[in-house]
Amino acid sequence: MAISSQYGANPDYFGHADYAANLSAGYSPLQIYQYLQANPSRLRGSNVPGAGGLFEYAAGQAQSYVSSNLQKQLEEQAARYASLQKEQEARMAAMQQQLRQSQSQAAPSIEVTGVKGAAGAAMRIAGRSTGSAFGRTGLQIQSINI
Repeated sequence: MAISSQYGANPDYFGHADYAANLSAGYSPLQIYQYLQANPSRLRGSNVPGAGGLFEYAAGQAQSYVSSNLQKQLEEQAARYASLQKEQEARMAAMQQQLRQSQSQAAPSIEVTGVKGAAGAAMRIAGRSTGSAFGRTGLQIQSINI
């Protein structure tokens, strides 16, 4: 059913009773205002555009309706953004925790071929400055004889 002017005193013209009835029928203030803009011949007397009557009232109601809907959409978008941000922070925290766990595990030893220890067995050099096969910490090369 389309917006109608059948509810007021004269079905040929759109008045305040028609406005209220169309709102009750489920039309938004914006839809009614757009109808009045498209059908100015349905208005007469003080209800015509510029006379300060129903047309201006409908324009104000439509503006309020649009503003409140925009505010509502902005609030929904802000809530959605905050939710996404929390999800991202949780993912980052999980990734950091996994990284800390992998870093806390002992670094595997590296076998260096061609280097033999005192007993003739291949030496294993621990990684990450946690000590070495020579009992030193960090890199402590003083001289190399070739």
